[in-house]
Amino acid sequence: MNLRRVRDSLFLEGETAPGRVHRLLFMGDVHWDHPFCDRDALRRVLDFAVEVDAQVVDLGDFLCLMQSKSDKRHMKHSVRPEHLVDDYFDAVAVDAAAFLAPYAAQYRVMLNGNHVTSVMKRQEINPLSRMLAELGRPEWISTPGYSSYVVVRLRRVSAGYSGASFTARIPIFVHHGFGGGQVTRGAIGAQRRALLVPDARYVFTGHIHSDWNVPQPRHRLDVRTGRQWTESQEAFSVNTFKDEYQMGRGGYGVEKGLSPTRPICWLLEFEHRTSGKVERVVDTVTKIEPDKL
Repeated sequence: MNLRRVRDSLFLEGETAPGRVHRLLFMGDVHWDHPFCDRDALRRVLDFAVEVDAQVVDLGDFLCLMQSKSDKRHMKHSVRPEHLVDDYFDAVAVDAAAFLAPYAAQYRVMLNGNHVTSVMKRQEINPLSRMLAELGRPEWISTPGYSSYVVVRLRRVSAGYSGASFTARIPIFVHHGFGGGQVTRGAIGAQRRALLVPDARYVFTGHIHSDWNVPQPRHRLDVRTGRQWTESQEAFSVNTFKDEYQMGRGGYGVEKGLSPTRPICWLLEFEHRTSGKVERVVDTVTKIEPDKL
């Protein structure tokens, strides 16, 4: 699918035909430069994206970047040896770009995340833009900020097709996330977002380092015809690639009572199905667990 910006929204557009499947892979909170980032799991996920030709939407904080001398959270054990240099931010950006280069063609959207915005506030640089500059600023990757609507638009057109043309439109809202989640696992935030973005069919978030799927059933009305129906907005949260729990040995995650984590991503598929003369695009979501790939 091709990326296009329409006013304040992003559109992923493509053509569809019977049997064709388009795929989006949602992931986030990679924290790539942190020593606790599970890069092996990340490679498995990205290799999977290449294998099934899934386009990647990163929900923010691909970079961690907490180890500059001006960051009160910095700790010596949280810096990779290759990043113990004076030009810390440049070194991370260059190395991260080299890591992403084989997978860059799969990416379509990269959100900021609070770690990136924290660096922008303290250092007056955008490390995500710096990393993408090292990749040559790919025009197919959009960095819309902290959140955005992403509308998938698939048009049925093909040579020799005699049926009625149609366009499937699936509105998705992506947001890095906010708040905690140790007790409610972000369910309250999902309910708030259902009110804030009622037009979204799917909502994908991260930040709280917890994975879940919360459906939000809704009672709808067509004011033109009086028809009523029910539908569900599906909210999903991805889990982090950074293991701060470290089997309970100590550190920030243990001292704050955080739960153990394991990376979880979500694969959204749009499959063109036929039943007699009826054609439609069916969307499904599958949990992606790197240790099972």
